Amino acid sequence: MAEAPLPSDSLIVEIDILNIEADYDGQVDRVIDYEARIMCLEELVEEIDSRQELVINPNLPTDYALTGIYPNPFNSQTIIEYQLPKSGIANISVYDTQGRLVKSLIKQEVPAGRHRVIWNVGNESTGIYFCRYEAGGFSGTAKLVLVK
Repeated sequence: MAEAPLPSDSLIVEIDILNIEADYDGQVDRVIDYEARIMCLEELVEEIDSRQELVINPNLPTDYALTGIYPNPFNSQTIIEYQLPKSGIANISVYDTQGRLVKSLIKQEVPAGRHRVIWNVGNESTGIYFCRYEAGGFSGTAKLVLVK
């Protein structure tokens, strides 16, 4: 979770000036100036609060992507990593070089974030395969090399 922004040095100085003026039993123009500064500070605090609402969680991805496959080449299993910026249906399937579906690894609702799925090869033969990832209108393909 992102930390709230710290007040700037100018804000700290402004608050110190207000504290000094609040203690001052002086002229009327000083009181008016004090009220104007209070209003400015209130606006500044509101602006800081509104900026905090716009802070994006740095742990959530900003786009759909097939982010990694490892090991690759592989022998008996490989890990496929993918990400979604918002929850939705994710579909990851493996195809052979002829375009035939070899294995559907996942086809379900997935929460936003970074995820991984393992492909345990089983009795597939040595060769090149393609991993297809589809989610939220995005589609991506990556090459897999199985070596037994």
